[in-house]
Amino acid sequence: MVAMYGSIILAPLLLSTVVHATVNVKVGMLHLSDCKEPPVLISKYSLLPAAQIAFETVAKRLERGVYKNFSMTHVSTDECCTRPVRSSGALASSMYHDDGVDAFLGPAVSPDMAAVADMAAYWNLPVLAGAATSTLLDDKTRFPTLTRACPGMGPMVQFMTAVLRHLGLTSCAILRGLPVDVYYRRDLPDAVFAGLERNGIIVVEVYADQFDTLDKALEKVASFSKVIFISASPVRDIMVHAHRLGLTRGSHVFLNWIPFEHSPWQTSSQENLFAAATYDAVLIYADVINEIVAEGGDVRDGRVVTKKMWDRTFQGVTGAVRISANGDRLGVCDLVLDMTDTKKGTFDVIGTFDEATGAIIVHEPIKCLGGKAPTG
Repeated sequence: MVAMYGSIILAPLLLSTVVHATVNVKVGMLHLSDCKEPPVLISKYSLLPAAQIAFETVAKRLERGVYKNFSMTHVSTDECCTRPVRSSGALASSMYHDDGVDAFLGPAVSPDMAAVADMAAYWNLPVLAGAATSTLLDDKTRFPTLTRACPGMGPMVQFMTAVLRHLGLTSCAILRGLPVDVYYRRDLPDAVFAGLERNGIIVVEVYADQFDTLDKALEKVASFSKVIFISASPVRDIMVHAHRLGLTRGSHVFLNWIPFEHSPWQTSSQENLFAAATYDAVLIYADVINEIVAEGGDVRDGRVVTKKMWDRTFQGVTGAVRISANGDRLGVCDLVLDMTDTKKGTFDVIGTFDEATGAIIVHEPIKCLGGKAPTG
Protein backbone atom coordinates (compact mmCIF):
# COMPACT_ATOMS: atom_id res chain seq x y z
CA MET A 1 0.00 0.00 0.00
CA VAL A 2 1.47 3.13 -1.08
CA ALA A 3 0.56 6.15 0.85
CA MET A 4 0.36 9.20 -1.24
CA TYR A 5 0.63 12.49 0.40
CA GLY A 6 -0.56 15.54 -1.32
CA SER A 7 0.91 18.75 -0.16
CA ILE A 8 -0.88 21.98 -0.46
CA ILE A 9 1.36 24.97 -0.45
CA LEU A 10 -0.35 28.12 0.68
CA ALA A 11 1.49 31.09 -0.62
CA PRO A 12 0.66 34.32 1.13
CA LEU A 13 -1.19 36.75 -1.06
CA LEU A 14 0.40 40.14 -0.73
CA LEU A 15 -1.90 43.08 -1.26
CA SER A 16 -0.27 46.42 -1.71
CA THR A 17 -2.27 49.40 -0.58
CA VAL A 18 -1.16 52.95 -1.12
CA VAL A 19 -1.92 54.95 1.99
CA HIS A 20 -1.82 58.70 1.83
CA ALA A 21 -0.90 60.14 5.18
CA THR A 22 -3.14 62.94 6.35
CA VAL A 23 -1.29 66.18 6.93
CA ASN A 24 -2.52 68.23 9.84
CA VAL A 25 -2.34 71.99 9.33
CA LYS A 26 -2.97 74.39 12.19
CA VAL A 27 -3.70 78.11 11.72
CA GLY A 28 -3.23 80.68 14.47
CA MET A 29 -5.90 83.40 14.42
CA LEU A 30 -4.90 86.75 15.89
CA HIS A 31 -7.92 88.99 16.25
CA LEU A 32 -9.57 91.63 18.41
CA SER A 33 -12.37 90.58 20.74
CA ASP A 34 -13.98 93.95 21.35
CA CYS A 35 -13.63 97.49 20.04
CA LYS A 36 -14.11 100.42 22.36
CA GLU A 37 -13.48 102.58 19.32
CA PRO A 38 -15.77 101.87 16.39
CA PRO A 39 -13.65 99.93 13.87
CA VAL A 40 -16.02 97.02 13.57
CA LEU A 41 -13.95 95.88 10.61
CA ILE A 42 -11.51 94.28 13.02
CA SER A 43 -13.94 93.19 15.72
CA LYS A 44 -15.35 89.83 16.67
CA TYR A 45 -18.55 90.81 14.88
CA SER A 46 -16.92 90.87 11.46
CA LEU A 47 -13.62 89.19 10.73
CA LEU A 48 -13.81 86.41 13.31
CA PRO A 49 -17.15 85.03 12.06
CA ALA A 50 -15.89 85.26 8.48
CA ALA A 51 -12.82 83.22 9.38
CA GLN A 52 -14.90 80.65 11.24
CA ILE A 53 -17.21 80.25 8.25
CA ALA A 54 -14.15 79.83 6.02
CA PHE A 55 -12.77 77.04 8.22
CA GLU A 56 -16.19 75.36 8.12
CA THR A 57 -16.09 75.60 4.32
CA VAL A 58 -12.67 73.95 4.28
CA ALA A 59 -14.01 71.13 6.47
CA LYS A 60 -16.95 70.57 4.13
CA ARG A 61 -14.67 70.47 1.10
CA LEU A 62 -12.56 67.86 2.84
CA GLU A 63 -15.67 65.79 3.56
CA ARG A 64 -16.76 65.98 -0.08
CA GLY A 65 -13.31 65.12 -1.38
CA VAL A 66 -12.70 68.50 -3.01
CA TYR A 67 -9.66 68.72 -0.73
CA LYS A 68 -7.80 65.54 0.12
CA ASN A 69 -5.28 64.12 2.56
CA PHE A 70 -5.03 67.01 4.99
CA SER A 71 -6.97 68.45 7.87
CA MET A 72 -7.12 72.06 9.03
CA THR A 73 -7.65 73.25 12.57
CA HIS A 74 -7.21 76.64 14.18
CA VAL A 75 -6.38 78.19 17.50
CA SER A 76 -7.47 81.67 18.41
CA THR A 77 -6.69 84.58 20.69
CA ASP A 78 -8.86 87.64 21.18
CA GLU A 79 -6.20 89.75 22.89
CA CYS A 80 -4.46 91.00 19.77
CA CYS A 81 -4.45 94.75 19.02
CA THR A 82 -5.62 95.60 22.57
CA ARG A 83 -2.11 96.02 23.96
CA PRO A 84 1.12 97.63 22.75
CA VAL A 85 2.20 96.42 19.32
CA ARG A 86 5.01 94.30 20.75
CA SER A 87 2.40 92.19 22.57
CA SER A 88 1.06 90.91 19.25
CA GLY A 89 4.47 89.44 18.56
CA ALA A 90 4.42 87.78 21.98
CA LEU A 91 1.00 86.25 21.29
CA ALA A 92 2.24 84.95 17.94
CA SER A 93 5.31 83.51 19.65
CA SER A 94 3.11 81.66 22.12
CA MET A 95 1.09 80.18 19.26
CA TYR A 96 4.25 79.14 17.45
CA HIS A 97 6.04 77.55 20.40
CA ASP A 98 3.12 76.25 22.48
CA ASP A 99 0.48 75.46 19.85
CA GLY A 100 2.71 74.56 16.93
CA VAL A 101 0.83 76.62 14.36
CA ASP A 102 1.77 76.35 10.69
CA ALA A 103 0.38 79.74 9.59
CA PHE A 104 -1.14 82.93 10.96
CA LEU A 105 -4.37 84.70 10.06
CA GLY A 106 -4.30 88.32 11.15
CA PRO A 107 -3.87 90.63 12.97
CA ALA A 108 -6.08 93.14 11.18
CA VAL A 109 -4.28 96.25 12.43
CA SER A 110 -1.27 96.99 10.26
CA PRO A 111 1.37 97.82 12.94
CA ASP A 112 0.46 94.63 14.80
CA MET A 113 0.56 92.72 11.53
CA ALA A 114 4.05 94.06 10.88
CA ALA A 115 5.23 92.72 14.24
CA VAL A 116 3.77 89.28 13.56
CA ALA A 117 4.93 89.16 9.94
CA ASP A 118 8.48 90.03 10.99
CA MET A 119 8.58 87.05 13.33
CA ALA A 120 6.82 84.77 10.87
CA ALA A 121 9.47 85.55 8.27
CA TYR A 122 12.11 84.31 10.73
CA TRP A 123 10.05 81.18 11.49
CA ASN A 124 9.29 80.69 7.78
CA LEU A 125 5.53 80.60 8.35
CA PRO A 126 2.86 82.00 6.00
CA VAL A 127 0.85 84.99 7.19
CA LEU A 128 -2.61 85.71 5.75
CA ALA A 129 -4.23 89.14 5.88
CA GLY A 130 -7.81 90.15 5.19
CA ALA A 131 -7.71 93.71 6.50
CA ALA A 132 -4.16 94.99 7.08
CA THR A 133 -3.90 97.53 4.27
CA SER A 134 -1.14 99.96 5.22
CA THR A 135 1.74 100.76 2.89
CA LEU A 136 3.90 99.73 5.84
CA LEU A 137 3.34 96.15 4.68
CA ASP A 138 4.23 96.70 1.02
CA ASP A 139 7.89 95.73 1.45
CA LYS A 140 7.96 92.00 0.81
CA THR A 141 11.72 91.81 1.19
CA ARG A 142 10.94 92.45 4.85
CA PHE A 143 7.71 90.41 4.88
CA PRO A 144 8.42 87.56 2.44
CA THR A 145 5.70 85.25 3.82
CA LEU A 146 2.85 87.78 4.00
CA THR A 147 -0.06 87.48 1.57
CA ARG A 148 -2.87 90.04 1.57
CA ALA A 149 -6.27 89.11 0.19
CA CYS A 150 -7.38 92.70 0.64
CA PRO A 151 -6.34 95.65 -1.53
CA GLY A 152 -3.80 97.96 0.03
CA MET A 153 -3.73 101.73 0.11
CA GLY A 154 -1.21 101.96 -2.71
CA PRO A 155 -3.77 100.97 -5.36
CA MET A 156 -6.13 103.63 -4.01
CA VAL A 157 -3.54 106.32 -4.75
CA GLN A 158 -2.74 104.78 -8.12
CA PHE A 159 -6.43 104.67 -9.04
CA MET A 160 -7.18 108.25 -7.98
CA THR A 161 -4.13 109.64 -9.75
CA ALA A 162 -4.89 107.75 -12.97
CA VAL A 163 -8.51 108.91 -13.05
CA LEU A 164 -7.66 112.55 -12.40
CA ARG A 165 -4.95 112.56 -15.04
CA HIS A 166 -7.27 110.84 -17.50
CA LEU A 167 -9.74 113.68 -16.99
CA GLY A 168 -7.01 116.30 -17.21
CA LEU A 169 -7.44 117.36 -13.57
CA THR A 170 -4.84 118.34 -11.02
CA SER A 171 -6.92 118.68 -7.85
CA CYS A 172 -9.82 117.15 -5.96
CA ALA A 173 -11.68 117.30 -2.68
CA ILE A 174 -12.23 114.21 -0.56
CA LEU A 175 -15.34 113.60 1.52
CA ARG A 176 -14.83 111.29 4.46
CA GLY A 177 -15.55 111.00 8.15
CA LEU A 178 -18.91 109.26 8.24
CA PRO A 179 -18.80 106.93 11.27
CA VAL A 180 -20.34 104.00 9.40
CA ASP A 181 -17.02 103.32 7.69
CA VAL A 182 -14.20 103.92 10.11
CA TYR A 183 -11.65 102.28 7.79
CA TYR A 184 -11.89 105.21 5.39
CA ARG A 185 -12.03 107.78 8.16
CA ARG A 186 -9.04 106.61 10.14
CA ASP A 187 -6.73 104.52 8.03
CA LEU A 188 -6.65 106.06 4.57
CA PRO A 189 -5.84 109.77 5.04
CA ASP A 190 -2.07 109.79 5.59
CA ALA A 191 -1.16 107.27 2.91
CA VAL A 192 -3.61 108.60 0.34
CA PHE A 193 -2.79 112.26 0.80
CA ALA A 194 0.95 111.66 0.82
CA GLY A 195 0.70 109.58 -2.33
CA LEU A 196 -1.43 112.10 -4.19
CA GLU A 197 0.84 114.95 -3.19
CA ARG A 198 3.85 112.99 -4.45
CA ASN A 199 2.01 112.63 -7.73
CA GLY A 200 1.38 116.38 -7.97
CA ILE A 201 -2.33 116.34 -7.04
CA ILE A 202 -3.74 119.11 -4.84
CA VAL A 203 -6.16 117.69 -2.27
CA VAL A 204 -8.61 119.23 0.21
CA GLU A 205 -10.28 117.03 2.82
CA VAL A 206 -13.71 117.50 4.38
CA TYR A 207 -14.89 115.43 7.35
CA ALA A 208 -18.62 114.87 7.14
CA ASP A 209 -18.95 114.07 10.84
CA GLN A 210 -17.90 117.62 11.67
CA PHE A 211 -21.13 118.98 10.17
CA ASP A 212 -24.69 118.87 11.47
CA THR A 213 -26.00 117.29 8.28
CA LEU A 214 -24.65 115.46 5.26
CA ASP A 215 -26.05 118.20 3.03
CA LYS A 216 -23.87 120.81 4.75
CA ALA A 217 -20.82 118.61 4.37
CA LEU A 218 -21.54 118.13 0.67
CA GLU A 219 -22.01 121.86 0.15
CA LYS A 220 -18.67 122.49 1.83
CA VAL A 221 -16.74 119.90 -0.14
CA ALA A 222 -18.37 121.11 -3.36
CA SER A 223 -17.14 124.64 -2.66
CA PHE A 224 -13.52 123.47 -2.63
CA SER A 225 -13.44 121.52 -5.87
CA LYS A 226 -15.52 120.42 -8.82
CA VAL A 227 -14.07 116.94 -8.41
CA ILE A 228 -15.20 115.11 -5.28
CA PHE A 229 -13.80 111.77 -4.24
CA ILE A 230 -16.14 109.81 -1.97
CA SER A 231 -14.11 108.09 0.73
CA ALA A 232 -17.06 107.30 3.00
CA SER A 233 -20.21 105.24 2.92
CA PRO A 234 -22.92 104.43 2.16
CA VAL A 235 -22.16 105.76 -1.30
CA ARG A 236 -25.75 105.56 -2.46
CA ASP A 237 -27.02 107.79 0.36
CA ILE A 238 -24.28 110.33 -0.31
CA MET A 239 -25.14 110.48 -4.00
CA VAL A 240 -28.87 110.80 -3.29
CA HIS A 241 -28.13 113.85 -1.15
CA ALA A 242 -25.76 115.22 -3.80
CA HIS A 243 -28.47 114.83 -6.42
CA ARG A 244 -30.99 116.69 -4.27
CA LEU A 245 -28.49 119.52 -3.90
CA GLY A 246 -28.12 119.76 -7.68
CA LEU A 247 -24.51 118.58 -7.68
CA THR A 248 -25.11 115.85 -10.27
CA ARG A 249 -26.20 118.11 -13.11
CA GLY A 250 -22.76 118.53 -14.63
CA SER A 251 -21.15 120.98 -12.23
CA HIS A 252 -19.26 118.31 -10.32
CA VAL A 253 -17.68 114.91 -10.87
CA PHE A 254 -17.95 112.26 -8.16
CA LEU A 255 -15.35 109.51 -7.94
CA ASN A 256 -15.43 106.37 -5.84
CA TRP A 257 -12.95 103.54 -5.36
CA ILE A 258 -14.51 100.06 -5.45
CA PRO A 259 -11.89 97.52 -4.34
CA PHE A 260 -13.96 94.37 -4.91
CA GLU A 261 -16.61 93.24 -7.36
CA HIS A 262 -19.67 94.81 -5.77
CA SER A 263 -21.83 97.87 -6.27
CA PRO A 264 -21.88 100.17 -3.23
CA TRP A 265 -24.34 102.58 -4.83
CA GLN A 266 -27.03 99.90 -4.69
CA THR A 267 -29.18 99.51 -1.58
CA SER A 268 -28.34 95.80 -1.24
CA SER A 269 -24.58 96.35 -1.17
CA GLN A 270 -23.80 96.53 2.53
CA GLU A 271 -21.48 93.54 2.82
CA ASN A 272 -18.31 93.89 4.83
CA LEU A 273 -15.54 93.79 2.27
CA PHE A 274 -12.80 92.98 4.74
CA ALA A 275 -14.75 90.12 6.24
CA ALA A 276 -15.08 88.76 2.71
CA ALA A 277 -11.34 89.19 2.17
CA THR A 278 -10.64 87.30 5.39
CA TYR A 279 -12.82 84.45 4.16
CA ASP A 280 -11.00 84.47 0.82
CA ALA A 281 -7.60 84.43 2.55
CA VAL A 282 -8.42 81.19 4.36
CA LEU A 283 -9.73 79.53 1.19
CA ILE A 284 -6.72 80.63 -0.85
CA TYR A 285 -4.45 79.09 1.76
CA ALA A 286 -6.50 75.87 1.75
CA ASP A 287 -6.35 75.69 -2.06
CA VAL A 288 -2.57 75.92 -1.97
CA ILE A 289 -2.22 73.40 0.86
CA ASN A 290 -4.33 70.98 -1.16
CA GLU A 291 -2.02 71.43 -4.15
CA ILE A 292 1.16 70.98 -2.11
CA VAL A 293 -0.15 67.82 -0.43
CA ALA A 294 -1.08 66.36 -3.83
CA GLU A 295 2.42 67.14 -5.10
CA GLY A 296 4.06 65.58 -2.05
CA GLY A 297 5.56 68.88 -0.95
CA ASP A 298 6.15 70.38 2.47
CA VAL A 299 3.16 72.38 3.73
CA ARG A 300 5.35 73.76 6.52
CA ASP A 301 7.79 75.50 4.20
CA GLY A 302 6.33 78.98 4.52
CA ARG A 303 8.14 80.48 1.57
CA VAL A 304 7.06 77.67 -0.75
CA VAL A 305 3.46 77.98 0.43
CA THR A 306 3.56 81.75 0.05
CA LYS A 307 5.03 81.69 -3.46
CA LYS A 308 2.24 79.37 -4.56
CA MET A 309 -0.28 82.00 -3.50
CA TRP A 310 1.46 84.82 -5.36
CA ASP A 311 1.10 85.83 -9.00
CA ARG A 312 -2.09 83.89 -9.68
CA THR A 313 -5.87 84.14 -9.59
CA PHE A 314 -8.28 82.37 -7.28
CA GLN A 315 -12.07 82.35 -7.21
CA GLY A 316 -13.33 83.88 -3.99
CA VAL A 317 -16.57 84.99 -2.43
CA THR A 318 -15.80 88.52 -3.64
CA GLY A 319 -15.19 87.37 -7.20
CA ALA A 320 -11.87 86.79 -8.91
CA VAL A 321 -9.05 87.22 -6.40
CA ARG A 322 -5.87 88.19 -8.21
CA ILE A 323 -2.76 88.08 -6.05
CA SER A 324 0.14 90.06 -7.47
CA ALA A 325 3.71 88.89 -7.84
CA ASN A 326 4.34 90.90 -4.67
CA GLY A 327 1.71 89.06 -2.66
CA ASP A 328 -0.97 91.75 -2.58
CA ARG A 329 -4.45 91.62 -3.99
CA LEU A 330 -5.00 93.26 -7.33
CA GLY A 331 -8.37 94.52 -8.38
CA VAL A 332 -10.30 95.87 -11.30
CA CYS A 333 -11.84 99.09 -10.05
CA ASP A 334 -15.09 100.35 -11.50
CA LEU A 335 -15.21 104.04 -12.32
CA VAL A 336 -18.49 105.57 -11.21
CA LEU A 337 -18.57 109.00 -12.77
CA ASP A 338 -22.12 109.85 -13.68
CA MET A 339 -25.70 109.36 -12.56
CA THR A 340 -27.16 108.27 -15.87
CA ASP A 341 -30.72 107.79 -14.65
CA THR A 342 -31.72 110.68 -12.43
CA LYS A 343 -35.24 109.34 -11.94
CA LYS A 344 -34.08 106.02 -10.53
CA GLY A 345 -30.90 107.40 -8.98
CA THR A 346 -28.78 104.72 -10.63
CA PHE A 347 -25.30 104.76 -12.12
CA ASP A 348 -23.70 103.24 -15.18
CA VAL A 349 -20.20 101.79 -14.91
CA ILE A 350 -18.44 103.45 -17.81
CA GLY A 351 -14.90 102.20 -17.36
CA THR A 352 -12.47 100.12 -15.33
CA PHE A 353 -9.05 100.61 -13.81
CA ASP A 354 -6.73 97.63 -13.91
CA GLU A 355 -4.23 97.78 -11.06
CA ALA A 356 -1.95 95.26 -12.72
CA THR A 357 -1.34 97.50 -15.73
CA GLY A 358 -2.26 100.90 -14.30
CA ALA A 359 -4.47 101.45 -17.35
CA ILE A 360 -7.92 103.01 -17.48
CA ILE A 361 -10.20 101.25 -19.94
CA VAL A 362 -13.16 103.40 -20.97
CA HIS A 363 -16.13 101.34 -22.11
CA GLU A 364 -18.21 104.31 -23.23
CA PRO A 365 -17.78 108.10 -23.26
CA ILE A 366 -18.18 109.92 -19.96
CA LYS A 367 -21.56 111.63 -20.04
CA CYS A 368 -20.92 115.11 -18.68
CA LEU A 369 -23.13 118.09 -19.37
CA GLY A 370 -21.38 120.45 -21.76
CA GLY A 371 -19.43 117.57 -23.29
CA LYS A 372 -16.50 117.52 -20.87
CA ALA A 373 -15.77 117.02 -17.22
CA PRO A 374 -15.64 120.14 -15.02
CA THR A 375 -12.20 121.31 -14.00
CA GLY A 376 -11.13 121.13 -10.38
